[in-house]
Amino acid sequence: MQSRLQATTNRVIVGLAALAHLPDSDDLVPHTDASMHTTIGESPRSTPASREDCRAWLTAMGLREGVDGLSFLCEEIWRIASIATRFANGPITLTSPLKVGELDLVAIADLVHGKPFKGIDEEGLSGKLDKLRKEFGIGVAWQDELESINQARNCLTHRLGIVGEKDLKNPKYLVDQAFIVRFRAFQLCITSPDGITEPVTFGKIIAGESILSLQLGVKHAKSFRRGERIVFTAQEFMHLMMTFFGAGKELVDQASRKISSLLPKSSPPFNQERL
Repeated sequence: MQSRLQATTNRVIVGLAALAHLPDSDDLVPHTDASMHTTIGESPRSTPASREDCRAWLTAMGLREGVDGLSFLCEEIWRIASIATRFANGPITLTSPLKVGELDLVAIADLVHGKPFKGIDEEGLSGKLDKLRKEFGIGVAWQDELESINQARNCLTHRLGIVGEKDLKNPKYLVDQAFIVRFRAFQLCITSPDGITEPVTFGKIIAGESILSLQLGVKHAKSFRRGERIVFTAQEFMHLMMTFFGAGKELVDQASRKISSLLPKSSPPFNQERL
């Protein structure tokens, strides 16, 4: 998941940088044949307008990778936790031969449960997180952030990022009648010799023997009013993706503790690399 998020972040940041340096020339947008238009008489988009549309599309595709990556991780954790729970209830008699190395986790779950295993694959990201918390006590502290980012992705995908009525219906995402996107960010911090930790600010004098650190999890938010377009800078997009990564790491840590508590003491330790 980490390498997937990093690759996506790199691609989107390169794309955003390229769009920022695109000259404002209508000649860059070719006048297409009438068959390319969705509405008769619709004129081609100018370069500035197409650039903003492309920025929204590129950001939406990047966030889609983050949502999909975390969703797949939830599915894997659900299967492993369900298998561990089944083992915790005693020995298992398989209904058919098991050839190690030839089956994926889905097939193993089916064999262990003795029937096609109904997981959480058909749920959305919020539903998967809710069911993991309810069924196994495995959850993330940043679920509100993940859900608001996913709502922003929905707006970017279906409305090119223009905030409308659909984005302002859920009070969870509203502050002063504006749609708010919450996420976690990196923060460069300094810990003084007397143990006080605070963010590093421009011009701050740092005492000797201080410890410099990079902290993940600092709360950030960005709001957009009705009719405004959702736009993130390259740095903000990196923070959005790091929110997915931080949530994934927390899920794996919690799953490791939960699953290890379910397995017999004679079992080998749970290997997080599987996730």
